Amino acid sequence: MARSRESRTLEFEDEQLPDLEARPRRSRAAARANPETRGRKRVLLAVVFLFFLMVVMAAVALVVQMDTFLATDHRFTLRPFSKNGLVIADGPIELVGAEHVEAQELFAIFEPDVGRSLYLLPLEARREQLLAIDWVEQASVSRLWPDRLQVVVRERVPVAVAAIATGRRGDAYQMMLLDRNGVLMRRPRQGAFDLPVVFGLNFDQSVDYRQARAELVSTVQSELQPLHIGFSEIDVSDPAYLRISFSIEGKNMTLILGRAKYLERVKTFLERLPELMKANPQANLFNMRLENQIISSREGLNGE
Repeated sequence: MARSRESRTLEFEDEQLPDLEARPRRSRAAARANPETRGRKRVLLAVVFLFFLMVVMAAVALVVQMDTFLATDHRFTLRPFSKNGLVIADGPIELVGAEHVEAQELFAIFEPDVGRSLYLLPLEARREQLLAIDWVEQASVSRLWPDRLQVVVRERVPVAVAAIATGRRGDAYQMMLLDRNGVLMRRPRQGAFDLPVVFGLNFDQSVDYRQARAELVSTVQSELQPLHIGFSEIDVSDPAYLRISFSIEGKNMTLILGRAKYLERVKTFLERLPELMKANPQANLFNMRLENQIISSREGLNGE
């Protein structure tokens, strides 16, 4: 009896088992190999590609159309800004920051752009041309649509009048202005500058060389400021023999200060000036390079 019950149980369980061979599962590889599926994917990819191609072509056409419009429409044309050599007061260029450099010199840079669209104006190239002007330290050019420009410049600040040696013997000078970066500028037609005259510079020197001399001038000016004496000339040919010249009671004095202690040495000179003039009334050159010693003689700033 026990065997018969076990046999029926096994037969029942066998009947519940699925027929694996009768219902085979399709693999993914088989689905991919289906020609109909591959065809649908190709059509879908082609439609997507054509859609994006049409979008790109439409964008390119729009850009070309806009570019042509901006380059050719008369509403964007830069009008003349000068007449008979004079800048028009209410012209198409707004100039900001120019005080010593002449407006006509700045505007002349934009002559090739008159009659052309503002869109075609090469902003960076025009900015570089502005920076080539000696007085211009920084510059920017902006379009003011539809047909105006704004030119903003920052001029250099001179720290001294440079007596540039031009003669073979160094006895002829061309007077220019020197800024803190060692750049030489032409003296403007208008404008007065109460600045010391610097000797020891020429056109053959590098900008770095002149910048070092300009920094030396600024250092001397800063150190001597508490004394409220404005020196009129300074010779920076050799910093070890730096000379300054100023006037006291109508008499020109030249001091050889050397490389350092400018304030201390000038204060000592002013304190001892009465006794120095008493000992040598004709003296106008005072060598103070040595500590606690002043050597007086009769000579000018340039050795005359």
